[in-house]
Amino acid sequence: MYWLSSVRISLVFMAVSLNLELPTCAVRHESDASKRAPQRARPTVLFDEGHRNKFSLKGGYAAFGHALRNEGFAISVNKREFALRSLENIDVLIVVDARGPENCEHCAAFSDEEVEIIGSWVDHGGSILLVAHPRPYGTAMAGLAERFGVEMEGAITHDPANLDMTFSTNRGNVGNHPIMSKAVAEGDAASIRVFGFGQSMSVPKGATALLKLSDTAVDSVRKDVEGVPGADFDWIEQAARGRAMAVAFTFGSGRVVMVGNADMLTARHTKEFEPFGMNAPSNRNREFLIGIMRWLAEPDR
Repeated sequence: MYWLSSVRISLVFMAVSLNLELPTCAVRHESDASKRAPQRARPTVLFDEGHRNKFSLKGGYAAFGHALRNEGFAISVNKREFALRSLENIDVLIVVDARGPENCEHCAAFSDEEVEIIGSWVDHGGSILLVAHPRPYGTAMAGLAERFGVEMEGAITHDPANLDMTFSTNRGNVGNHPIMSKAVAEGDAASIRVFGFGQSMSVPKGATALLKLSDTAVDSVRKDVEGVPGADFDWIEQAARGRAMAVAFTFGSGRVVMVGNADMLTARHTKEFEPFGMNAPSNRNREFLIGIMRWLAEPDR
């Protein structure tokens, strides 16, 4: 009996040892960050907090992180500039309201090298969610958006045909996309709602406008007086026809979603204690977020 027990114990230790070694070997051979990590049971998310971002997972985006964890996502936080190793073993990268340096917040938040690292990673199968308010965030993130063929100017967008900036199948201003089928049902009056100011963005060829702007939508673009720091500025209005508040598309072997309003994915209260963002009544903003993340992390491409 003692001999049999010893054999059983040895076999158990051998099995455990083998199981532990297999993932280690796989990681050792996967050194190229441009290659997307193999899909795991729990998709991995990297949330950027290394570019003077307005929101953090312990602050305004705490409910955002909680919602993703409830859906089975494993979340880690980036606190520095992106390097080749930053995106190893990551399925979805999330960047929300990044800013440039303190003396020029609307200037580029990402170096050319970072933009290329992220662009190549998505091209090889990674997924990215970019969320950007109007200036300074939209302008600071414009270079990264441009890497994927999307133009954002950090403008403040208003739509006379949709003053409350709500999007639903009843209004006919949501795109035909798997993300939206999970967020709003056909004929459902519940809406996805933008809170505060949002910015429009271009819809590249092959992309889906998830949140469509009407033909009467207008962008108010801030134009500074060149060469005069701190000088007055003008607001120039230009048509936003054909643009969107959110887009989704494939890019190479990867996937991209961009949203032009960050407040809609928070869950807070106003100074008057009114629900704001995902916890406001009669909106599907949380379902919109979950639909985005499920699509970005979908294993079957």
